[in-house]
Amino acid sequence: MKKGIEVVLTPKEFDILALLVEHAGQVVTRDEFCDQIWGADVFVTPRVVDTHIATLRKKLESEPNRPKYIHSLRGVGYKLDTNLAQT
Repeated sequence: MKKGIEVVLTPKEFDILALLVEHAGQVVTRDEFCDQIWGADVFVTPRVVDTHIATLRKKLESEPNRPKYIHSLRGVGYKLDTNLAQT
């Protein structure tokens, strides 16, 4: 929920969020997202991951351009903040 309103996620957004939660506090690389979400035999560019993360941030973050939950590590991947209970 965001501001008391249920957030609806696409299946891919849900899978991405679930992977981040599973690895909370750890960096998940773009290649790991591609392999685990789309599958190793499907060609997906890392940019597709960036686009899905941006959409997910818009749905979850109060200020998507200054994220509190999903942090990017430039050139590497993304990490879910482990201090969510304190926000």
